[in-house]
Amino acid sequence: MKTTYKQWLGGEWVTSEKRKDIVSPFDGKVVGENYLASSDQMEKAITASESAFHIYKKTSRYGRSRLLN
Repeated sequence: MKTTYKQWLGGEWVTSEKRKDIVSPFDGKVVGENYLASSDQMEKAITASESAFHIYKKTSRYGRSRLLN
């Protein structure tokens, strides 16, 4: 059984119609699959990242490091 990974887009997990296998470089076996974004989803992702950037760029180095932990 392989795991299917959704996309995190604009604060929510989303799916799409198309999927792509994730292949292990170690042995060439399929270890999972992920959804491929549609054009509309790509536009939404770009808009969401632009909005987030304006907030994130004001975050201190300490604040950014806390987000990673």
